[in-house]
Amino acid sequence: MEQHKQTRSERLAQLICAFAAALLLAGYAASAMAQNAPLVLREQIKVYSDIVTLGDLFENAGDASNSPVFRSPSLGFSGVVSARRVAVSASQLGLEWPNRGGITEVKVARPGRMISLDEVREIIADRAAADDNEIYEVSFSRTAKPFYIDPRAQGVISVKQMD
Repeated sequence: MEQHKQTRSERLAQLICAFAAALLLAGYAASAMAQNAPLVLREQIKVYSDIVTLGDLFENAGDASNSPVFRSPSLGFSGVVSARRVAVSASQLGLEWPNRGGITEVKVARPGRMISLDEVREIIADRAAADDNEIYEVSFSRTAKPFYIDPRAQGVISVKQMD
């Protein structure tokens, strides 16, 4: 019988295949462990979208992470939701959270950058002056209020259209 000697490239190929198989098995094991990991409620969260999801509220929410739970506060504001409501929402999606820590509420913050009326007034006056080299004074009605924008927004505030 003739013995076949492995070349270096054949041995390398076998090692690579074995390593890939080990990684694949480790990935399956980690995925299974993550699905069985207990839900951990975050007592304070910060969200940047209009909707709060189970993934925002819980660590280890798995496939249900993107499931919507409720609307988030308006930009620049915070709110509180009862832990019971969060638990009911999780339960409806097949996730059980035993609340062993006795958590009663979750604080939800939605950051925002406030745009003051003075800032808006200045931008409008500058734009009007640029059109005809006049000096303008801008005033607002009494109901006008500062507003918030997403703090991640890039660029400067500008007048898009003036009538």
